[in-house]
Amino acid sequence: MPLVHEISINFPEELYPGGFESFEYYVLLHEELFYDYRQPPDFRELYTSLQQRIKAFPAHRIKRGVQQQDADMMLEHCIRTLSFCEIDITTRVAGELSEFLRLLCGLVKVNGPNQDDEFDNIKNHSYQNQLRAFAANAYHYFYAYWLVPPSAAVQSPDIIYNAAFSANVCAKSGFVPPVAINLARWLATTKARTGVDLRATQKFKELKPLWDAYEEYLTRLQKQELARLLKVAPRPNWYRCANDGCDIQAMSRGALRRCAGGCPADEKPHYCSEFCQRRHWTIHREFCRTGSANPHPGIMRDDGDPAWIDVGAFRPRVIPDKEHEHDWPLFAEREGAEIFVDIAHDSPYRKGDIFRVRTRTLSPACLKAYKRLWTSELPAAARKLIDGGGCSQSIRRCWMCETDCRVGLLDPPDNMGFPRRPT
Repeated sequence: MPLVHEISINFPEELYPGGFESFEYYVLLHEELFYDYRQPPDFRELYTSLQQRIKAFPAHRIKRGVQQQDADMMLEHCIRTLSFCEIDITTRVAGELSEFLRLLCGLVKVNGPNQDDEFDNIKNHSYQNQLRAFAANAYHYFYAYWLVPPSAAVQSPDIIYNAAFSANVCAKSGFVPPVAINLARWLATTKARTGVDLRATQKFKELKPLWDAYEEYLTRLQKQELARLLKVAPRPNWYRCANDGCDIQAMSRGALRRCAGGCPADEKPHYCSEFCQRRHWTIHREFCRTGSANPHPGIMRDDGDPAWIDVGAFRPRVIPDKEHEHDWPLFAEREGAEIFVDIAHDSPYRKGDIFRVRTRTLSPACLKAYKRLWTSELPAAARKLIDGGGCSQSIRRCWMCETDCRVGLLDPPDNMGFPRRPT
């Protein structure tokens, strides 16, 4: 199955939560709109700088800067509005969003008098700010598209075209923010969704820089994945948790903890957590003796190859599963060791596609809990929570994931394992 998307999620443990309303969403928007996907920011520097920025520019200073038509403050006002971060969202504020983005992008007013000096009157403007405004405009229209009923959205594609047009301006300038890739990826599914391939229509065909950027992204992703597989092939046990049923993998050697026993080094199993190591011990202990060798080394490398035929099932002694309790850790034991989990896309329009979630700061338990939200077949412990009425099984439409997200299929730990905010 092809890898079509990667998501990197990192939060500095000592700085989390950010201390401001919707701060993490504010950080996410900066990653999505202000940086090229090929040159992502350092998550710690970004997190710290944005905390300082909110402190330095409270709402009243932003309001004064907007009145003075300062480009930086106008763009900041737009990002705060889009992320609902430290700003009171009123009808007037929401209405200002579109107008400010139009001015920052330098777009002419529709059905109104053209004011050639509008763009020139903005102070401290820059080409970088203009491109970031186009990225924010793409996000704004993409978000607005999902607020329109599906039937109306199909009949009037102008909203999604405005989003694609803004993303195309960025791509044409050589700036490809993640929002442009997300938008292009969604547009690639319109034929399956609606029966109409928007990319084949004349207006969308003209957005060639956007389509070229998306194809380059996919090619780049596949090349990186091929290089990773070649690196992993000689020692796959170094890069995958040995516990059966655990999907955690590592991007680099040393990211997983290895068995400290006397088993042969070339077959030594690695684990993402103490829980997985303990659970796998009932199987591994037969081979974990000084000087002993595994008489069936292929078993340790069994990765689901259809050549293997399961003639029976082994059920080890039940070990309490911390990952289904309400106190699993949000953050990893050590920062910097990047791990990931691959998730099969469950959208009916993207069957067979894989997206990957990578992190340097979150725990393996957190990644596995997230994957379970996308999984229909839940472990017995999770099913017990559901059967016990601990959660709902509602479905909501999610524009960020381009599919139906399963909300509440697994009752998460209190506050999703996040540190509680002071009351």
